[in-house]
Amino acid sequence: MLLFIKRKLVLMSALLGSYLVVTIVSPLIFINNTESIRPNVGQYIASKITSFIEENNPMIAQKTIEQQKELKQKAEVALKNLETTPFSVVTKGVYAKSNEMASVREYVLNEIEWVEYTFDVKGKKIIIKVPKGESAPPLGLAEKMAE
Repeated sequence: MLLFIKRKLVLMSALLGSYLVVTIVSPLIFINNTESIRPNVGQYIASKITSFIEENNPMIAQKTIEQQKELKQKAEVALKNLETTPFSVVTKGVYAKSNEMASVREYVLNEIEWVEYTFDVKGKKIIIKVPKGESAPPLGLAEKMAE
């Protein structure tokens, strides 16, 4: 009888363990709940692990706050340098200007021709509109919007 219970516990543990692996690992490997495997699966998992560590480690969080301040200062300098640069037309309703340090886009919404991209993230449909001629938004953006 004891052997029977032990085998049942091992079987139930194996089933529970496999369920946990599938529910945790599957979204990391497969794209948007399909059978397609992410082309950058290694980088994606590494970035998820890194962001988890950074969010939960106060020493790293302090370091990133300092880095963000430095980046903000550099961005302000770059934007001041861009003020004298004129806008050029990218496409209907989209204007841009850039230099070696930064770039700025200006969108006139009522002039733009839009392309809609629909993502299915965890059962939610996320629709992202992008100006015609622009590249498709990354899946990570839709995942952030679904949170």
